[in-house]
Amino acid sequence: LPYEPRPYHGQVFRLDELPAVVAEYGLPAEPDDGYDGYADRPFEMYIEVQLWSDGPVRDWLGADD
Repeated sequence: LPYEPRPYHGQVFRLDELPAVVAEYGLPAEPDDGYDGYADRPFEMYIEVQLWSDGPVRDWLGADD
């Protein structure tokens, strides 16, 4: 896939910094014209999250304490 460097790539943001990052750059969205030919254009539709504890997502995962 084509790669288009963005200012936020290769950066680490703390949880409290995310609202400012999203306000400046927005969230990834599905392409307006669908996925046909996506391999020929820059494609960014994900956000990587690293959790070092399951505490923040415990309720979402349905895990018991």
